[in-house]
Amino acid sequence: MSAGQSYETKVMRTQTFSQLIDKYIEEEIAKTSSNYKSWLGQLLWRKEQLGYLTLNNVREDVISTARKNLQNTPDRFGKLQA
Repeated sequence: MSAGQSYETKVMRTQTFSQLIDKYIEEEIAKTSSNYKSWLGQLLWRKEQLGYLTLNNVREDVISTARKNLQNTPDRFGKLQA
């Protein structure tokens, strides 16, 4: 396989992005961290938006589209999140 070429494994075709986020939250984020709530909120948003995808379908264009949708969504004060 040459550099930059993508490949898929059985795990990438069966595990969802949601499962990966749950595992990351459980194993990697220290609940005592000062940034815990911020990280958790960001991860849960990503899980809500992209969690249904299997890992082999989480691509740059999909993430970019989700990010653009977030930027066009008003925050709790009615301002765009640019």
